[in-house]
Amino acid sequence: MDLVKHAIVFLVIFVSLGCSSDKSDDSSSKVQFSGKPGAQACSIIINKCSGCHMKGGSAPFPLTTYQEIKKRGNAIAEVTSSRYMPPWLAQETAHAFEGDKSLPKSEIQLIREWVESGMIKPISDFEGLVRTNNIVEWKLGAPDLVLEMKSTYEMPAESEDIYWHFVIPSGLKTDRYVKGFDFKPDNNRIVHHAFIKIDKTNSSRRLDEAGGGVGFDGMDSGNNAVMPDGHFTSWQQGREPKFTEEGVSWLLPANSDIVFQLHLKSTGKKERIKSRIGLYFAEKKPTKYLKKINLTRRDFKIPANEKAFKLRESFTLDSPVYLRAVMAHAHYLGRTINANIIYPDGRVEDVLHIPNWDPAWQSEYVFKEPIPLPRGATLIGEISYDNSMDNYRNPNPKPMEVSYGTTIKDEMFEVAFQLFADQEKQLDKISAHIDEYNKNVLLNATTFQIEQDPNNADEWCFLGQVYLSNGAYSQAYKSLKKSIDLDPSNAKSYYYLGLYYRFKEDLSRAEYNFIKAIKIDENNAKAHGNLGFVYIDKKRYSKSKLHFQRALEINPQDEIAREKIRVLERNGY
Repeated sequence: MDLVKHAIVFLVIFVSLGCSSDKSDDSSSKVQFSGKPGAQACSIIINKCSGCHMKGGSAPFPLTTYQEIKKRGNAIAEVTSSRYMPPWLAQETAHAFEGDKSLPKSEIQLIREWVESGMIKPISDFEGLVRTNNIVEWKLGAPDLVLEMKSTYEMPAESEDIYWHFVIPSGLKTDRYVKGFDFKPDNNRIVHHAFIKIDKTNSSRRLDEAGGGVGFDGMDSGNNAVMPDGHFTSWQQGREPKFTEEGVSWLLPANSDIVFQLHLKSTGKKERIKSRIGLYFAEKKPTKYLKKINLTRRDFKIPANEKAFKLRESFTLDSPVYLRAVMAHAHYLGRTINANIIYPDGRVEDVLHIPNWDPAWQSEYVFKEPIPLPRGATLIGEISYDNSMDNYRNPNPKPMEVSYGTTIKDEMFEVAFQLFADQEKQLDKISAHIDEYNKNVLLNATTFQIEQDPNNADEWCFLGQVYLSNGAYSQAYKSLKKSIDLDPSNAKSYYYLGLYYRFKEDLSRAEYNFIKAIKIDENNAKAHGNLGFVYIDKKRYSKSKLHFQRALEINPQDEIAREKIRVLERNGY
């Protein structure tokens, strides 16, 4: 059944069955209905639950027939009354969200009353809905491009949570803009969530090949595999695929790789997985320009037995923009999450309130109507944590001090605001301001980590990078030298020390350090590229060309190296 026919069938059925609600809803697939309670209750369950609870869906059992619903009637009444299901963490605020799965009180009460009255079978109209409620492979229609993991991955029967990266070449020969995607985990039992990232440098591909072509481990995919700038590209249980609105899309560069970062959970038996994704291309370039500001902290410790530890961050806009969406992230100690706007006139507005955080159901919340924000508006993010034994999700049976980290036993603080403007220049000033905010976050975080572990060479190297980006050259030099003293085999430290000497116009020392970096890591494309510039300055053009060629070989997306090779060849080298 094609997408149009599928939509028509559901529209006709929902018109005949309807859905009672005391919330306003402009969805064309739901109408008011004054029929019998059984038909109404089943309609609510079909509307809000069967998208996951169907054969082949992400939920563990189907709820697509009267018999299936009746079998679990008491449980349905209980989890809807407690608002554990349908999974929708956000409470209602002044700004409505797209795809709101929450049930109003009237619908919760209707389901409970139907269950308590014996769950009388609805009229025969319900059977028509059951027959058409089969899973559709691609809910948005046939994708323009389908990418699949190269091989099947086997999850051990007994294991802690695994974070694994799978690299799939896009095969694109030209840049394309993506307006929607449909991620198919393949095995819903073991996938907690997925982040969809892009790598245009080949670095993830090299990590994949080094591990035998079955991906690579870790929550951190490095700086080269990233979500598209300004966008949330993730999948969680229950998330439905959708197209972005007109004018919104993200760039998938030619020759780039798609990277699935999967959070996998064991089930007590061996499991296999081979995920894929369907991509839908826009015909035109975006006309709305998006940017994310991720309010975050990495310099904290949550004391053991602390039941209400709070973190708060803010960011003040220096240009007017629109707020399109908000997304928060914490681990198992997270309890309440708030996102607020303080307007220049002092008004405070809640845009996201999650009273009972559950990391199993994290998602972004897109506003039905973008919120206009004036210059001077302040974005506020706040998360409260419960590190006591009263928190049944606490991963430590005996509470212990917890700090920032990427494993499930660590914690994170992230409240991200997705902003957009109709003109790219409007975002330039905000982007520069966001860059400064991010540098300060990294500086504070790295300084904090070094205080905890003064002999961590990687942190000293990272601190050197941050100082370099801020133009604090003296501090950068000291930090990088400290990193090399602690670990003389750290290629990144030599590379950034080479950059330091390039900035100081000391070509000989820059050359020495870039060569040291390459001897340790021959695939350091940036070191090769910078050596190319050093040799141009030294008028050693043939040698310069060799290093630009090597940089381009490692990273085919390096347009600077490509252009320098053209210039050198035009001049006879």
